Amino acid sequence: MKMHPRAGWSCAVQPPQSSLLQLLALVLMCLCTHITFVKAAVVDTNVWLSAPVQVWQTIASTPEGQYAIKAAAEIDFTTAVKSLDNSASVTVKALTPYVSPSSGPAYGADISFSVTSDSLSDSQVLSAVRSSTLPNINSFLANNVGLAVLVKALGADGPSAMVSVGQMLLPVTGSTFFWQVLLDRVATEGFSALSLFMMPLQIDVQAAVDVAVQSYFVEMTPATNQVNASSLYVSYIVWAFPGAEVSPGTSSGLEELVRKSTLPEFNSYMSTLKDTYPDLQAYSDLFPTEVRFWTPPSGNPFDPDSTNPNADLPALVNDTGDYFLLFRGDAETWGQVWEHNRLAVSASIESAIEKRLHRRSFVNHVSVLSAKTVTSDLEHIAGLQVLCRVVQGITRISSHLWSPEEMASLLLQGDYNATQALYYSGGSVPPEGLMQPHAAVVQPIPLATVQDAPGTLATTRLSYDYSVRLSKAVVGIISMAAVIVGISLVVIIIAVGLSFCPQHIGGGTNMK
Repeated sequence: MKMHPRAGWSCAVQPPQSSLLQLLALVLMCLCTHITFVKAAVVDTNVWLSAPVQVWQTIASTPEGQYAIKAAAEIDFTTAVKSLDNSASVTVKALTPYVSPSSGPAYGADISFSVTSDSLSDSQVLSAVRSSTLPNINSFLANNVGLAVLVKALGADGPSAMVSVGQMLLPVTGSTFFWQVLLDRVATEGFSALSLFMMPLQIDVQAAVDVAVQSYFVEMTPATNQVNASSLYVSYIVWAFPGAEVSPGTSSGLEELVRKSTLPEFNSYMSTLKDTYPDLQAYSDLFPTEVRFWTPPSGNPFDPDSTNPNADLPALVNDTGDYFLLFRGDAETWGQVWEHNRLAVSASIESAIEKRLHRRSFVNHVSVLSAKTVTSDLEHIAGLQVLCRVVQGITRISSHLWSPEEMASLLLQGDYNATQALYYSGGSVPPEGLMQPHAAVVQPIPLATVQDAPGTLATTRLSYDYSVRLSKAVVGIISMAAVIVGISLVVIIIAVGLSFCPQHIGGGTNMK
């Protein structure tokens, strides 16, 4: 038998003639070429990471920051899913800070990623990632941003899935002048610094409400903080996670929990501020020894359905004082502005004063009575002189009534930016208007400064039409008390007189 060498091997297959044979042939060909119809599934999903949105904006603002955080997230997510499927792989796609979500808290960031796995579902992937401590992400943030708070994956798809329980204000102890100085100093570092300043407070409030962050999520809202003459009011919103059974489910019930907190994180942070901001050393005597929440009067200014504190606390006595406010500027220009839109000028002044004087234990009312222009001379600054009446309604829980001198000083500290804007616009009202809901437009930093710019407030002084007016109920009580005292005095005088003059009483002497 003669052998012929072959350079390669080949065969020719004649296609089967029947359909069944064709199918069998196709199966055999697939098996021979190791082709499989079972393919690893790709799960596309996303997680919501905690931390202030300003932190994520800072990271996402540079390509290097985005690359680094995505690499750290990829390592953490891979470690998490490999605990369930060792063959799984993760690819992080994008980081998106929740700057202005359609609804829910403007907090945290979204990280979208995909997982290639033979067995894991979307819910299993999210469960694994949410249970991770995210060590690489937290290490990156601690070393590059200075964030000392642990970031975690929250148990919701995003802010829009959250349900608001209520927005609240709680006052904290400490000198209001100190809080003004401190917040003003922090604000010079940018709004992100203010968010980091509020972060320890968020940790304390979150721990008081739900330390595991399973039912409630606390969002601090620095833009609606209030600093007025009575306190620094910390503003925050409590959100409920979707599907969570929450108790208590009202803002008043949550306030009870929050007020019990000793604020350990925030007090620890406060002890470091003198080193962080050396220029605050000059105010060291104003630093509070311990910051605590104190109990505010009833009512929630953010809740239109909440009990109105003025209804529960009617004014028993009205303390009324008239004050002159002099706004700098050209007298002729002020005259045109006042004639063109005196209602807007009055409203801007009244709004600024009421926000500055707001105390929830008083019922304050401010009204502009009149105004006139004054020209400059050796004694006066040119501008608009406004006569303003301030009524302090004293309730049953009011404590310190401001004296006329204190009131004049407080009026000088108001934020009159809206009034100044009217001066420059010739009296035209901005499109958004001047009157907005109380506490919704309060600046996080007191803007009251004495400047030389036209339109700013120059001086305040007391008009000597100062009086204390009593309500009708109090007048009635005083009148009734006066009548009772008067009758009692008459009875006492008669009784004493008769006791010393017994001869005028029948049978009081012996007749001879």
